[in-house]
Amino acid sequence: MKFIVTSGPTRSYLDEIRYISNYSTGALGTLVAKQAAARGHKVIQISGKGSIAASGKSIKNIEIETIEELLAVLRKELKKNRKRPVAVIHAMAVLDFIAPKKIKGKVRSDRKSWTVRLVRSPKVIKEIKKMAPRVKLAGFKLEYKAGKKALLNSAKKLLEASAADYVVANDFSGIKAGKHTAMIVGKSGFIKGNISGKERIAAELLKTIEGVKC
Repeated sequence: MKFIVTSGPTRSYLDEIRYISNYSTGALGTLVAKQAAARGHKVIQISGKGSIAASGKSIKNIEIETIEELLAVLRKELKKNRKRPVAVIHAMAVLDFIAPKKIKGKVRSDRKSWTVRLVRSPKVIKEIKKMAPRVKLAGFKLEYKAGKKALLNSAKKLLEASAADYVVANDFSGIKAGKHTAMIVGKSGFIKGNISGKERIAAELLKTIEGVKC
């Protein structure tokens, strides 16, 4: 199987120098890419600029910065691989809000203030099945200090909105505290919970996509 793994942050440029981004390092997506390659799959890792990326003979790396670049790469790779089984693991932390337009040049630093207006960004996970309806799609849902019930409900909503096959739901408060735990939710409901540690989360997700009993 060919795996396309997205990981790391995205950027939205305010001017030619400054941009907004997010916290993501790409660590979990990189573990997924490494483990998928170790399990005999071909992997394309699309990673946010400056984040961690996997390496190896079975791994092709593509670095992007913006959401527009991410969508363009996904379209190209999904079209190129349309005749073979493909799984997309969309672990990239895509910005929810972006600057509507990049200002040319540099905004002067002697200004007393600079008001920045942000707009909703395209929801990339909702576009993937439109590009390639037959792909197996796994998305990620990140909440902050949400209980298990709220986390499960968020995952179900994302499954329905994106037509994904699986969603990995996790809480940033645990990640920040160094206790990364997650649950995997599928179309039929809850699959597995209390998965602790990035290595195990990656392994359980891959087994789920491959159809191996967890």
